[in-house]
Amino acid sequence: MKNSKKNNIQTEVDASYLYKKLAEAESDPTVANVFRQMSEIEKGHAEAFLQKQDMPELPPPSFRAKALNKIGKIFGYDYVLGVLMDTEKSISSAVIAAKNKNNMVITGAETTHVTILRSLLETESKVTGGNVAKFESRHRSVGGFTGSSVGR
Repeated sequence: MKNSKKNNIQTEVDASYLYKKLAEAESDPTVANVFRQMSEIEKGHAEAFLQKQDMPELPPPSFRAKALNKIGKIFGYDYVLGVLMDTEKSISSAVIAAKNKNNMVITGAETTHVTILRSLLETESKVTGGNVAKFESRHRSVGGFTGSSVGR
């Protein structure tokens, strides 16, 4: 299997794992449910990639994903949420670029995951103004954290 395809599967597995961990740590049942759904969606993506590769099973979460979970357990999951935002933005940018290259229609669904995460960051009571400011400055440095930025 090509390395990039293996990396795609690992990215989806790791995202599923981290969304599940966010759900387990979240005290708001509505937000926890959103994270659980995101975890299942990412798992579905990984399984779809897996079928295309004719692999026997999904890989376990990477060392990086497990380390991020440990950071979340110790310092809180705000940082993990920021990492997931970066990941989702990178994925959607790549999908949009591939669609543009192949003259495919951009439907708007490419940015759904980032829209969901942004909505959570804006409305989640546990995310304080200081934390949002941290995320905004961090995301501006990687391509913007505005409504007009491209993201999944």
